Amino acid sequence: MTAAITRRTFLAATGVAATLARVRAASRWPVGVESYCFHDVGLDATIARTRELRLPAIELHDGHLPRESPPAVLAAAKQAFASAGIAPKGVYIHDAFTDSEAVARPIFEYAKTVGFGYINGGPRRESLPLLDRLSPEYGVRITLHNHGPKARYETIDDVVSALEGRPHLGACIDIGHFARSKVDPVAAIRALGRRALAVHVKDVTADGSNITVGKGVIDMPGVFAALRETRFDGLLVLEYEGDFDDMTRRMQGMQDSLRAIETLLA
Repeated sequence: MTAAITRRTFLAATGVAATLARVRAASRWPVGVESYCFHDVGLDATIARTRELRLPAIELHDGHLPRESPPAVLAAAKQAFASAGIAPKGVYIHDAFTDSEAVARPIFEYAKTVGFGYINGGPRRESLPLLDRLSPEYGVRITLHNHGPKARYETIDDVVSALEGRPHLGACIDIGHFARSKVDPVAAIRALGRRALAVHVKDVTADGSNITVGKGVIDMPGVFAALRETRFDGLLVLEYEGDFDDMTRRMQGMQDSLRAIETLLA
């Protein structure tokens, strides 16, 4: 697919039935899910829903597995992921880090114990030198997440300036939040794609509400063209927050979004 594809042909293509497993297997990028999509159920049900979506990877919200959990709970969670064939690629922890090693080390230990490859969130700027130093020690990367209007890392420059001179930090590009902040998601990927470990794939309406991928205002063909242009080699993370209080409709929205993503990957 090239940047020349029109929005009309993209929307038409989303209605073409194809096998999700076949296209995902052929894709250069693994596709996972952000567990906040299942904010209203526990970890076991989250794993079951992820399997229902036939997704091989997950970015876990730490609400599903608190970092203060006893070692036996963390071990059981790790085994549950392995048994389900789901890779726990990353964990979202919003704002826990300070410039204190006493605070940072237990969080890194938690991530390493479960097997998370990255910790996603919006750490305070004063913590970044410490995180850049500790990351290779634990083999766990830190990704800066743009969390929407007035967030610590709202703009492209906010993220670029934070990453400068810190090779062990990366980005998690949330295209929906960039759109909500009136930042072009395509431009964000072109600026940050080489430093991104993950991209949160979602779509939004003009007023910023979450909607099925391909039905909102984001230039999805442009997004995927930019990912190819920048040689992005991380995780695509589906995050669907529509139908927030209706799991059945939410699952349908996620299935529909995955079909759209499948078309973009083809």
